[in-house]
Amino acid sequence: MTARAIIPLALCLAATLAAQPRPALDELVQAYERADYRRVTAVAESLAADTTAMPADDRAYFLTYWAFSLVALSREDEAVARFRQLLELRPATDLNPEFVSPKIIGVFRKAQAEQRQTAAPPDGITLRTEDRAPSKPGALLRTLAWPGWGQSYRGQSRKGRTLRIAALAAAAALGTTEVGCYLTHQQYLDARDPDRIADTYTTYNRWYRCRALAVNLAVSVWVVGVIDVMMGD
Repeated sequence: MTARAIIPLALCLAATLAAQPRPALDELVQAYERADYRRVTAVAESLAADTTAMPADDRAYFLTYWAFSLVALSREDEAVARFRQLLELRPATDLNPEFVSPKIIGVFRKAQAEQRQTAAPPDGITLRTEDRAPSKPGALLRTLAWPGWGQSYRGQSRKGRTLRIAALAAAAALGTTEVGCYLTHQQYLDARDPDRIADTYTTYNRWYRCRALAVNLAVSVWVVGVIDVMMGD
């Protein structure tokens, strides 16, 4: 075989080897989307022997899906190890509590804490790190500002979203009934005919009752949000 034939053959072989991890990575992602976490870990373990052919972005996705699946299977120590590999590859990586479960966030925070503790301190300075959960006072202040914000701050994304929607609905109801009260009250004050006075008063009274209900609803949503934060861990 001539050198002219060997070179194209070697290039084709290298390209084939470099392309191999991608179908397996696609299979891993598809298994995760089906919630087949055991299949994810099986594919990941088969790829783990050699990920050097993967681009950095693909390797980051690979480690992320693997770690998420390990958490789902309650193999948290292994998940911490995968998250630490991810942090070595992408130190600025963080997870959004709006889209990631509190359980996964907790394991990821543990990996971050371990990663910080094992990092070599510069110039011989001893650094002390501590993994702290979001503070209750901080969550309480956020909840007082708007219900659900404090829950999202503490990683309770679903509860936070529910309270935010409820608060938005209560605020909309309160605003609508306030405008209705004002307009019907003005109509009542402007009325001169006795029948007209009676009709406008009845309409105003209905809006007034609706406004009182909207106020109670809004206060209830705020109170529920505050109590939830105060009674949480």
